[in-house]
Amino acid sequence: MKEMVVIVPNHRPAYVAEPIFEDNNAVTEIDLNPIVAWKVVYTERPEEDSSFALPITVESLPSTYAIYYSDTETWVMPENCMGCGLAELLEAFNSKNC
Repeated sequence: MKEMVVIVPNHRPAYVAEPIFEDNNAVTEIDLNPIVAWKVVYTERPEEDSSFALPITVESLPSTYAIYYSDTETWVMPENCMGCGLAELLEAFNSKNC
C-alpha cells in the first residue's frame, strides 16, 4: 500500500472553528484559528483510492472542530455535517445530531 503526503498552502479565508465549552458543557463561543496549509494524504489501496485533507494551523488541531470559510460563511464538520453561518455552527456544536 503506497501513501503520499503533500502540504498545500491555503489560499482561501478558511479557519478551524473550535467550540469553547462552559462549565455545563454548553458551547457559547467559537474560536477561529486561520488555516495556513492543508496536509493532503493519498493512500493507494488495491480495492480503492483514498485521500483526505487535514487543516494545519499555528495551534494543534482540536478533537472537536469544524472548517469555516468566511468568504461564503459556510462550514463543515469532519462528520459530514454542514451548514451556513456562525449562529448555525454554534447550534450544531450544541446539538447531538452533528
